This record gives sequence, structure tokens and C-alpha cells, in this order.
Amino acid sequence: MGLWDTVKSEVKREFVARPDDAKDFVVWKYPDSNIRMLTQLTVEADEVAVFFRDGKVHGIVTPGRTTLESSNIPFLGRLVDAATGGNMFISEIFFVTTREMPNNKFGGPVGDMRDSETKLAVGLLVYGDFSFKVVDAAKLVVNLAGMGKSDNAGFIQWF
Repeated sequence: MGLWDTVKSEVKREFVARPDDAKDFVVWKYPDSNIRMLTQLTVEADEVAVFFRDGKVHGIVTPGRTTLESSNIPFLGRLVDAATGGNMFISEIFFVTTREMPNNKFGGPVGDMRDSETKLAVGLLVYGDFSFKVVDAAKLVVNLAGMGKSDNAGFIQWF
């Protein structure tokens, strides 16, 4: 790894945001749990950022650009790591989309039934599409998505 790669890597750590290729995910987990103080967190207009530590929700950041420091965001004080002299905090950050997610397909075979008049077996199929919107981001992550990296396709298929 060259000097330039190291510099780019360090600069990326100063900004936390959901990447463009994950904008259509319902839940996206930020890959690093060691966050520096004074990092810039960008939360888009159609999402929220949920902060977790030790499996508990510690806070939610609404849309906008925020400097991550305990004086700006009161719950961050509970996440600061004393081993780093207060320069970092340990937290898992999940970005959750709050806009309506339309055109999700569902369907497949339901089973066979017998037609009462002809006595022929008929295979039933159900197909359609649905829309949904996340109302409580913290409950969605804890109760449905789980604390690991979530697969968006599998998540939608669960519905």
C-alpha cells in the first residue's frame, strides 16, 4: 500500500455516509465500528442513521450533515472509548431508508386444490407487488434485519 492509498483511506474515515450503490437498500450497515471524533456524518433526506453498541440502540440521527462529537449529539458520550483518550467511539451505524419502497414483487405457488365440480386438481398461484415504508428504524434493525451485514435481496424476499 503506497502513501497515496494510505492518505485516501484516512480521508475516507473522516466522512461517514451511505455509498451511492447502497442507496436502494432498506438497511445498510457502515463497515467500520471505530469512528473518530469530529467525523462528518451525512444522512440523506430519505434515511436515518441508527447507532448501536453492545446490541442496544443508543440514538438516531435524522437527515442532514452532523459533526460527530458528544457536545453536538448527547448520546455519543456513552459510546466514547476511554482507551483512545476520548478520540474515538465504538458504535455500529445502520442507515435505514425511510421513504416508501414501491414495486416489490411477490408470488408463487400456493398449493393444489380440487375443483368441486370437475374433480380436477387445480394449481393455485398468487402474484402481485407491494409497497412498504419504515416507521421505526431501530425496531426494524433489531427485530428483523439483525445486527449483521444485511443482504437487501434476502431482506425484501422475507416480506
